[in-house]
Amino acid sequence: MEKNSDPEYVQVCLTIRHYSAVCFAMRTLFLTLSVGLAVVGFGIIPQESFLVKATAKVFGFLATCFFWACEKNAVRYMSHMQERAAELEKLLGYRLWSGMPQSVYWFVGLSVVTPLAYGVIALFWLYAMIFVR
Repeated sequence: MEKNSDPEYVQVCLTIRHYSAVCFAMRTLFLTLSVGLAVVGFGIIPQESFLVKATAKVFGFLATCFFWACEKNAVRYMSHMQERAAELEKLLGYRLWSGMPQSVYWFVGLSVVTPLAYGVIALFWLYAMIFVR
């Protein structure tokens, strides 16, 4: 057993926790921004200007693409750290990440739910830009 890996293992676990918190914060910020843009873009707050509504819809679509890309990167970093944690666990005799059971439902994983959610929201903004006046 190589105990020099223990500080690295602790750091890897802290990094996983950090990126998990980043994903949660990004989703919260994205939801808040999307609702605000929808309020303006759909005239819930009375706006007479077509340009203001159209701009809000375009920014809604762009924000969706931006947050989707950021989340994909954060999940990619987190996956890399989980793989490294599993490697270190073999050296240290731990089973926190390597012993984690897989989900029994394939459709609830991050690789399915996240693209589906952002994809539906992006389609919503595209529909709003084209068909909703």
